[in-house]
Amino acid sequence: MLLSRVGFSDFNFTLFSFCEIVSPRTSIMARLQLSIPSLNASTLTPSLVSQTLSHPPTQIKHSFNCAATPGPTCIHSSLNTSNSPHCTPFPYSSFKKCNISVRMASGKDGDCNLVSEVQNFIAEKLGLSNESEEELSEGSPQTKVKIPKQREGDREGMGRCSQRWRELHGLHHWKGMLDPLDVDLRRTILFYGDFNQAVYDAFETDEHSKYTGACRFAKEDFFEGVKLVNGRELQYDVVRYLYATSTTVDIHGLVLMKSYSREAWSKESNWIGYVAVSNDEATKILGRRDIVIVWRGTMRPFEWLNDFEFMQTDITPLVPVSSSQTEDEEAGGDKPSVEKGWMTIYTTSDEKSAFTSNSARDQVLNEVRALLNKYKDENITITIMGHSLGAALAVVNAFDIALNKINVRKGKETILVTAFVFGCPSVGDEAFVKKCEELDGLRVLRVRNKIDLITKYPGWLMGYRDVGDQLLFSSLDSPYLKKSSAPGDWHNLEVHLHMVAGTQGVGKDFKFSINRDVALINKSSAALRDDFLIPGSWWQMQYKGLVQRDDGFWYMPDREEGKRPTPEPLNDLAALSKN
Repeated sequence: MLLSRVGFSDFNFTLFSFCEIVSPRTSIMARLQLSIPSLNASTLTPSLVSQTLSHPPTQIKHSFNCAATPGPTCIHSSLNTSNSPHCTPFPYSSFKKCNISVRMASGKDGDCNLVSEVQNFIAEKLGLSNESEEELSEGSPQTKVKIPKQREGDREGMGRCSQRWRELHGLHHWKGMLDPLDVDLRRTILFYGDFNQAVYDAFETDEHSKYTGACRFAKEDFFEGVKLVNGRELQYDVVRYLYATSTTVDIHGLVLMKSYSREAWSKESNWIGYVAVSNDEATKILGRRDIVIVWRGTMRPFEWLNDFEFMQTDITPLVPVSSSQTEDEEAGGDKPSVEKGWMTIYTTSDEKSAFTSNSARDQVLNEVRALLNKYKDENITITIMGHSLGAALAVVNAFDIALNKINVRKGKETILVTAFVFGCPSVGDEAFVKKCEELDGLRVLRVRNKIDLITKYPGWLMGYRDVGDQLLFSSLDSPYLKKSSAPGDWHNLEVHLHMVAGTQGVGKDFKFSINRDVALINKSSAALRDDFLIPGSWWQMQYKGLVQRDDGFWYMPDREEGKRPTPEPLNDLAALSKN
């Protein structure tokens, strides 16, 4: 609400703010004064002053007095033309967030630094941190208060986590960090969660395109294409795309999608994820070289639940070639087993396809070995993530790396292989879980929505057990989300990331601890409350990729050379090891 517009040449501006806030836990009264010397006849608009709370107040009374002592030029006010102080009531509704934020917009270019000065002043007077989160009034949710400038480094504040990276990647199994949720662990999960969401944002799902099932972007354009560049100073380079196929399980159309085109880029394979690595600048900030592996989930999660039989198979395809039997068998124990569908997607190759003549497993292990050789003299982490079916693949992949001791380096500390998985179904049996606990350097953190049905499959009655540690929340606790009865909303990845940003524990009031745009919730769903005025499923290509010709007709253009899917041969590891 616009309080006033005044013109002056030399003046003292005094802002009196009297807040009487009635809340079960909060009572605040404040009187603030700010003097600003000559602004040379600029026009100042105090547009918004807000005090936000950690707990929702039952009643808020808030009024502001704006008093100005004129210099040579008298005051011109839309509310009061006299020289006496003018005031107006400021209607307010409940906030559910903490800290204070003030926006004062100047009518002249060059005075915008006044915003941060006022923020710092008021924060200092109230003894509050000025590292405010995005603040939204429930009465007018589309109104966003200015987000203060972030600390140097990337927008997630990942630079501050560099001294704790071993702890944040689960060295001690996140002991004491999950309840309450450590703020740096929140940052870490959200940082990697965005990598995970990118694999959905980049996947071509339109069956009318000849590139159905491929990535929409070339590797060098990937992060620009999924909008993970602006405001994100920690940059990674995509070094390999991963492709999967299945010849023994009928999952085409559920996990693997096919094009209607007779000229489809591939009839046997789909893009299933990517491998990326931190660039030199990001590595310096992080304190280690970070290898990221991301696995794509299915676009139709509840359909593949019906299609999969959830039969178990042993881990023989993953056992090192030099060993004919696992240590468990040698000790007389049970051989670990995993769900057959996960193993099939991970290990199947198809000689008919140039993209999957090597299985997804061979592709990813080959690339990891090549990167470990390239950065052998550096501290390294291997961070794997996935959502839904992709979460199951991420667990199998992390297990595979640790089982084959790819992360073990002679004379150096074991590389942490950490899987951050979202909405993860059960992967294996009790013997598999036990083996995961024994493997050196393997860590799994399951990020789980309590009401998500996918995480309950295949289930205990079928002999499956949950692996790793768990971060649990309920999306019912967020006031930003609709009270949806749609299981797809409960399982949605962006809903998970929204909850990570603000959960205080199951059944406790949601409060943002990390900045996160609520518009992201509706990227591929309509789970955000309608009064935020964000359309559902807004992430899509303009006109679904169609282009209009000069004659007015529309057509689907082919991709430019260099933008089309290209088979990627395996690295020559023997040659690399000699260099």
